[in-house]
Amino acid sequence: MNNLNRRVRSILLRARKLLWLVILLPIITAAAAYFLASQTPVSYQGTAKVMFGNFENEYLTKPDLMMSYIQSDKFIRDAKEKYNIELEDLKSSLQVQTSSQDRSMTLSVSGSSKDTVEEDLSAYLDALIKISSEVYNAKVNAIENSIKDLKNTDTEVEEIAKQKELHDLQYTLSYEMKNTQIVDDVIVTESPRVSPVQRAIIGFLAGIILSLFILVIPEVFKE
Repeated sequence: MNNLNRRVRSILLRARKLLWLVILLPIITAAAAYFLASQTPVSYQGTAKVMFGNFENEYLTKPDLMMSYIQSDKFIRDAKEKYNIELEDLKSSLQVQTSSQDRSMTLSVSGSSKDTVEEDLSAYLDALIKISSEVYNAKVNAIENSIKDLKNTDTEVEEIAKQKELHDLQYTLSYEMKNTQIVDDVIVTESPRVSPVQRAIIGFLAGIILSLFILVIPEVFKE
C-alpha cells in the first residue's frame, strides 16, 4: 500500500512539473488532426446501372463476358474508331460489378472532381449503349427482312408451315429481342469520410492518452 501511495504521489508530482505539456499535448494533437483532415481532398463516386439485352450476342449480353469486354482493348478501340469516344485514360478508374440473377451491370468511377466523374462515366455508358445498339439493330433488321421476304415469296412450303415460321419470327421480334438499356442513370455522390471535427476529437483523445503515458510510464520502469 505504501508503495502504491508513493507511486501515486510521484505521478502527481510529475504532472505538476509537466502541467503545461499535459495540457498542450491534447490541444496540439487535436489541432493537427483537424488540419490534416481539412486538407484531405473530397472524393466523389459515380455509379450507373444497365440491364443487358437479349439479341444473341454473348459478349454484349452475358454478364461475365461483358465485364471483361467493357475493360478490354477491343472495346476501347471500337469506341474510338466507331464513335470517336476516347476511353483509354478512363479505363483504370472504372470498376464493374455484374449480376447474373437480374442480368445487370453496375459501373462506377471515382475521382476528385464531381464533373469529371460524371463525364467519364457518361462516356463509358454512351459507348456501351452505342456498341450494343449497333448489334441489336442489325439483328432486328435481319429478322424484319426475313419476315418481309417470307411474306412476299411464293414457296412450295405448306401455308401452315409458312404461317408458323412467320409467327415465330414476329414473336422473336416483339417479345424476345431486347436491347441493352440504362436502368439507373449516372449518380455522383461524395464518398463518405471522417469530418475534420471528428478527427479533432480523436486527436484530442489520443493526446490525453499520450499525456497519461508520459506520466505513468516512468513509474512502470522504476525498480
